[in-house]
Amino acid sequence: MNVFKWISQNWMEYFPYVFASAVITFVWCIIRENLDMLPGKQEKAKAKAIKLGHVVSAYYVKSYINKSDYRSAEYRQKICVYNYECNGKKYKYQILSDYPPESIVLYYVRNPKNARPEGAMASKDRHWIVRFFVILAIIIIIMKFF
Repeated sequence: MNVFKWISQNWMEYFPYVFASAVITFVWCIIRENLDMLPGKQEKAKAKAIKLGHVVSAYYVKSYINKSDYRSAEYRQKICVYNYECNGKKYKYQILSDYPPESIVLYYVRNPKNARPEGAMASKDRHWIVRFFVILAIIIIIMKFF
């Protein structure tokens, strides 16, 4: 059977499930992001990174002003670029600061590419597309078979 033909004939039947999945996924990601920023979670993630030895020092390389920012020049912030090395690979980290320090300490739990400073330890590897399809499958199973 042609998949596109089947979708064009049955899309109205499954549209509410797709919409509900999108809404639930969006809310889930927002709640998860906010829960990750709680002070207790931050401290636990930092302690775990230190325990695993996942602490790196990043050194200041350069700074530039974001020219795509449409605010007037006096309100634009400097983007400061830092480089750090972990397991023989080089990574880049950027922060917004008018007075950048020469070096900063970064922590990571799993992936050195996602290293963050002490106050921003929330993980950035959010797999929302996988969550969307998992929620969609669960909703379809519940609505079709129960």
